[in-house]
Amino acid sequence: MQAQKSLSSISNDRDLWIAQYRQDIYETDRISGLYAAEKRGEKRGAAAKAKSIARNLLEEGIPAAQIAKATGLSPDEIAGL
Repeated sequence: MQAQKSLSSISNDRDLWIAQYRQDIYETDRISGLYAAEKRGEKRGAAAKAKSIARNLLEEGIPAAQIAKATGLSPDEIAGL
């Protein structure tokens, strides 16, 4: 009887441990996904801002080479604006 209780307790603890482990993995993956999405959003925002600045500089008559140097955009990207 005592052995059966011990075996049952170990099995339950193992099942709980596995459930907690899976939950921890899920949470870690979820947080990693959110972080990656945030970084992609930041990059998109920075690229949009650089293009906006480049457009403004083009309107002011600044040469494309200077705009490329200042914004980090390629000459092709600037030409496409």
